[in-house]
Amino acid sequence: MKKGILAVLCCTALLCGCSDSSSSSVKETTASTETETEAATSSAKYKQLTLDEIKSKAEVRNREDGTIDIEGNFVDFRIEDKDDAFKALASLSDIMGCKDIDNEIRFYKSRWSPKGVGYSFHQYYKGIRTNSEIAVYVDNENKEIAYTSCGYYPELQIDLTPTFTLEQVKEYLALKPEERDCKHEWDKYEEPELMIFMDDVEPRLGWMIRFIDGEVSYLILDAHTGEYIISSYPEDF
Repeated sequence: MKKGILAVLCCTALLCGCSDSSSSSVKETTASTETETEAATSSAKYKQLTLDEIKSKAEVRNREDGTIDIEGNFVDFRIEDKDDAFKALASLSDIMGCKDIDNEIRFYKSRWSPKGVGYSFHQYYKGIRTNSEIAVYVDNENKEIAYTSCGYYPELQIDLTPTFTLEQVKEYLALKPEERDCKHEWDKYEEPELMIFMDDVEPRLGWMIRFIDGEVSYLILDAHTGEYIISSYPEDF
């Protein structure tokens, strides 16, 4: 196929007097395509574990939604930081059905306790963050994985085009508490961003608004209906 394409390009150049700059443009386009293809299969560069290999070391629990949890350690290296936790998750790419883990699963935050540390990650579905649960919990004493939550969804049935616009979101935020369904008070907020809220019934596209000051740290509005979905107090954030 590549030889055929090159032959067509060469014939075109001979007939039309193609310049060096045009040739350079073709090379740049080809290089760009190869880079995009490589990025779309980033999971392939990580060593993959099979389900049988994991089951020989740890207990695998199936969720009703098709995802899995793993109780116990399934890797042969210590988890010292978030990069090690990500590497462990990357070894599950084939099992989770994740082809581009470098872009689809991104580190969110760490949580420390006397017994261990939890490394939390967010899934990004077609570039939009979800609130799905992906986390690696590590024992402080031996730096081994104690528990892994693999809440990754390869395909979601969801309309990613918001019909409740950003302008309408800002109009909602400008209303007085008694004029809206979320009764909390706030003043300043960051620019609203789209996110996918994993509801118990089905995923919903929402607008997330983070507050700089206010009674709650953030709230989420349905990006199709404008319905108030959920809010969180600072201590729960």
